[in-house]
Amino acid sequence: MPSKIVTPSDSIIYISKFVLEKIAICSMSFDSLYDSVAKSYPKDLSMEKFLLSVNFLFVIGKLEEADEIIKATF
Repeated sequence: MPSKIVTPSDSIIYISKFVLEKIAICSMSFDSLYDSVAKSYPKDLSMEKFLLSVNFLFVIGKLEEADEIIKATF
């Protein structure tokens, strides 16, 4: 969550928006998704923050995985 220390653009929720935009276009592997999101994200995107955002989306039911391919569920 954004706070005094974490800017909105560095929050997991904001990064999740970029993940959902990319995965809504087409299903892809984890590595391909990371590369695609990292190119469109306005800052350098660490693997840790990307992984946390993907985990967040899995927990709230927006993503699912089948045969190592991630796809949106909305």
